[in-house]
Amino acid sequence: MALLYVLNSLIIPVSTTEEHQVKIRGCSMDEAASLLRTNPFVSAVGHGATATALSTLLGVAVPENRVSVRLAKGDRAIHVVLRQRLPEGKVLTRTELDAIGYDLALSEVLS
Repeated sequence: MALLYVLNSLIIPVSTTEEHQVKIRGCSMDEAASLLRTNPFVSAVGHGATATALSTLLGVAVPENRVSVRLAKGDRAIHVVLRQRLPEGKVLTRTELDAIGYDLALSEVLS
């Protein structure tokens, strides 16, 4: 069964021992909210400020959940993409996150 994940970066966590084809595109807040309201999902958002921001913006509870995930064929992920690279080890507050800005992307593992 394919799963939907929420990730706080634009990583594609797939097995490195196999070849994969992945489709990725921008995703609007409305589309992300709709996907999360109509599908069970796993949050892998490991930063509290990002989880809080997403919950507020999307109107869906996105819990902070610092776990590792591995995407498989058919899985999709909503990614939070910061508009600038952070210094190593920097953890953002909600105010800092909003000031930097972010976009959403949707990925799907096709094979």
